[in-house]
Amino acid sequence: LFQDMASDTRPAYLISFRLEDLEENWRLPVPAVRDSWYLSTFVEVVDAEIYLATSDAKLHRVDAKTGRFLRSQQLSDVSTNICRHPDGYVVVQKDEQHQLLNPETWTFSSIELDSACEETRITNQVERGQKLPAPEVEGLRFFRVFQEDDVAVAVGHKSPGTAQPMAVGFQPSSGSLLWTQPISSANPELVEAQGSGMFTVETLSNGVFYSTAKHVENKRTLIARGAQSGSLLWEVSVPDGYGAGGMHFESLEVLGDRLLLESSFNVFFFEKQTGELTGIMGGL
Repeated sequence: LFQDMASDTRPAYLISFRLEDLEENWRLPVPAVRDSWYLSTFVEVVDAEIYLATSDAKLHRVDAKTGRFLRSQQLSDVSTNICRHPDGYVVVQKDEQHQLLNPETWTFSSIELDSACEETRITNQVERGQKLPAPEVEGLRFFRVFQEDDVAVAVGHKSPGTAQPMAVGFQPSSGSLLWTQPISSANPELVEAQGSGMFTVETLSNGVFYSTAKHVENKRTLIARGAQSGSLLWEVSVPDGYGAGGMHFESLEVLGDRLLLESSFNVFFFEKQTGELTGIMGGL
């Protein structure tokens, strides 16, 4: 989802692109109302189908190859989430008039929201990560935990003290600590305190822990560490063309041999083995 900030009307688009060269496949206009559209607009890909919920309280099924609307349904209120159900999908709505969607017949029927289905998507930065217990480490406070097999990495900061961003590797089965490292390899005095966990993103994939850091001179970096050892594999700069404080990180994902880093203005692509920047989509 992109919004054209250079236009007075600020139109929004759902864009499909080829990962190998970032060339667009198609661009679909999305209903948008100035700055509030993104709060009630989201995309879910379920069983290779694209579902687009828009701020005008509609749910659309979009053809992945062409970007055409295949089906649309007016809802009684804006949708906040889509959850799997044995009989289809539950479309969660703000007015609590939740709908059970049969994707084969494109029919909707009222249903009670099951406790296993989230009322809203987890979009708050602080709530990212897995809901796992963090280790007890004196002087550190944690706000996110990521696990892969029997290796986990907890993300937090020194508390009380400098609020320096820290990461701790540990084994969930035994609780034993594997390593403790500052997230960035830079001088701690040059790394901006991120005590709340806001505007940094992390992910753990194939034994590597990827994370971000913001520096006091408005430099931002992407970092890779071995999840088992905590050893630094690489740390690279992330371009920022919007001035001090202008860019916040939204998500970090592994896609094949690339890392996809989403910010408030751009989507950056990095080679995951070396950290080399391979492409940028957006306004930078």
